[in-house]
Amino acid sequence: MNKEHFFIELKIHLRQLPEEELQAVLDKYEAIFAEKQELGMKEVEITKDLPSPKEIAKDILKELNLDYQPANEAHNGWTEIYDDDIFSDARHYHGTDIDTRPPDSAFVRLIQVIGIIFLNIFLMLWVIFCWIMLLFCGWLTTGLLLFSPALGIFSVITALGSFGLFQLSLSILFCGFGLIGILIMNPVTKASYQLIKSYFKWNLRVLRGDRI
Repeated sequence: MNKEHFFIELKIHLRQLPEEELQAVLDKYEAIFAEKQELGMKEVEITKDLPSPKEIAKDILKELNLDYQPANEAHNGWTEIYDDDIFSDARHYHGTDIDTRPPDSAFVRLIQVIGIIFLNIFLMLWVIFCWIMLLFCGWLTTGLLLFSPALGIFSVITALGSFGLFQLSLSILFCGFGLIGILIMNPVTKASYQLIKSYFKWNLRVLRGDRI
């Protein structure tokens, strides 16, 4: 039994609870799943470690002085679902419909892998490289502008007359441009990182044969 099945059955067996109390129970077991997954346990291992949804429901209802109302059960421990809302919840538990398409053939998988390799070699890796170089140049320019007052101070010390003061004033102005550069480069860099990260995750999903 996976996490999705566990929560579907738990909702069915606790269907007589008010919405707020039911949600409190679901939140409690969501937290339990999250805690155990952080320890490296898989969903199937967690559901085996926990009491069955029926046992949990019986204990909760007993504490609330409510009678347990058994649900119709099918073979292999699965519960037949007649409630449209519960069925909808089962299909959209993770925010997406259950994928019932047949797995791709070996030929389709081969074409996908070859396509990803060619896409990266002849296009995307070059685009990503050029964009990273642009970001590098942007940060380098920003850094030079920020440290320009140091050069201005050096000019004041070494230069004679008003020329050194002019260079110092100009360097302070450039430093202001550098501060503006930080405000621009920081969100652009973060957004670029997220896009590149998402792109490589998409590549891995395709190479693993996951549904897109």
